[in-house]
Amino acid sequence: MFMKNFKIKLSLVVFALIPFLLLSSLVSAHLIKKEFIYQGKLGDYQNQVVMHLEVEEDSVTGSYYYSKHQKKLQLKGVLDRSNGMVVLTESYKGVATGYFKGVLFPSKIKGSWSATKNFEDKQKFELDLVNTATSAEIYRQNQFRRYLNTFINRSYDYSTDSYDFYEVSDILNVNFIDKLHFDFYYSVNGSNGHTGGIQGVAKMINKNNAVFISQDGCELKFDFANKNKVVIKATADKCGDYGGANIIFDNTLKLQKKL
Repeated sequence: MFMKNFKIKLSLVVFALIPFLLLSSLVSAHLIKKEFIYQGKLGDYQNQVVMHLEVEEDSVTGSYYYSKHQKKLQLKGVLDRSNGMVVLTESYKGVATGYFKGVLFPSKIKGSWSATKNFEDKQKFELDLVNTATSAEIYRQNQFRRYLNTFINRSYDYSTDSYDFYEVSDILNVNFIDKLHFDFYYSVNGSNGHTGGIQGVAKMINKNNAVFISQDGCELKFDFANKNKVVIKATADKCGDYGGANIIFDNTLKLQKKL
């Protein structure tokens, strides 16, 4: 009876350790590669970010940026290789601006971000690994681009039986993560108060064309055939949920600058 109970308890202990052992082995194998590029959403407003981490033994360095702002924030911290836990301090121009706590998995990093060390105001993040061996080199090149188009639109006002004219500004921020992927932030702002925005990672399907498909089916097609312009086409029935009234995501935007 004693041996039987002992075997049962031993089996339960081993079974309980399986997830931990599996995570440890995956993290160890995952960290054979020293550099990683992640992309995904951060914070309550689900802002698109791209993160680069370089791991050397227990030390972690890197940077990340918000697609909307296109300014890199530096990261520095430590890694516990036994469980994949990483703790990072974020800084800009040498001044600490935030803190990360998370776990490195083979295909993602997830955890919390906070503006304070005690994590009183923490916000969740979950970033997926970009599957490429050359991403870090291209990421370092800072291929930030901004495209812009401003035009006059109109909408019919039935109460006055006339058209209202208003200015619309389309802004597209682009940064190539690797040869096949770029992240983007596309915003449409009308002077009448109607706005819209789509953000994510698009994939190049040939030399000049790329496509983005959201989880809910919104599809954007990008045409870069003209190096000074980008033509964007959207599936109106699905992408309409990303903006207010009279907001559309079909347009031709001109390259403003490479940051």
